[in-house]
Amino acid sequence: LMLVKHGFQKSFGTDTNPNAIIGLESWMTGSKMARKIELDYNSLFGKWIKPTELIVFNPPWLPTSSA
Repeated sequence: LMLVKHGFQKSFGTDTNPNAIIGLESWMTGSKMARKIELDYNSLFGKWIKPTELIVFNPPWLPTSSA
């Protein structure tokens, strides 16, 4: 979302959690952003094979011991 808000013409998003994809698709319905963001339920390097200029991701959360 931030990439599109800051001028990127097209963004591709993936998530291994189907609820994340469903929720974002629902939230974007009818918005101008929906035309600029393509989503896929997949791993980080999902189905896209086109050259990419920039990859941005959140690292996975890893719990630590509380000791």
